[in-house]
Amino acid sequence: MTGWDVFFPLVMVEAPGCPEPTAAQYLRMTARDFCKRSRAWVQALAPVIADGVASQFTIVLDPAWQGELVRIVGATLNGKPLEVKSAAVLSRQPRPADCCGSLLDQGDGTYRIDRAPAAGGTLLMHAALMPTFTADQCAAVLSTSYPQAIADGALGRLLALANVPFANPIRAMDCRASYEKQLHAASNTDFLRAAPDQRRVQPSPL
Repeated sequence: MTGWDVFFPLVMVEAPGCPEPTAAQYLRMTARDFCKRSRAWVQALAPVIADGVASQFTIVLDPAWQGELVRIVGATLNGKPLEVKSAAVLSRQPRPADCCGSLLDQGDGTYRIDRAPAAGGTLLMHAALMPTFTADQCAAVLSTSYPQAIADGALGRLLALANVPFANPIRAMDCRASYEKQLHAASNTDFLRAAPDQRRVQPSPL
């Protein structure tokens, strides 16, 4: 994890005089959008050991991550892939041959396996996350792999503000376009890099 101030040098050069709390607020807003749409921040969750009865699981995140669940992007049961899909969507597509079952997104932060796993079975899940509304830090992947994208996204909003000394509407449009281009590239790259057992779905813009 890293503080929002790591992005300040990229932001302040374009928005001199911008208060740091304001810059952090817009960086956080951008990071949420970036992670939600690209699924660039993925964490492995703690293993769940099946009791042989329950088939529904509530997602529990480490508070230190200061993250919010976007969706589960991959799962395995006893080392075998599970197909991750929405319980609200009935798919006529056949399940991939190497999947041992389905992990169904219930839409309320809970997931269930289409049939209760045997006692002692190990469920491993990978979750796409985004920073919470109050996060004072972000995942290191954003500052190491996407610093310019996050800065450009924040500048696209900051420079469009009215009645501030650093306002620059034309530059704001350039930054926003640059952000969208980098977000699109990140979405495609992360999708192609995904491991087979993660079953990641190609993200769509909101």
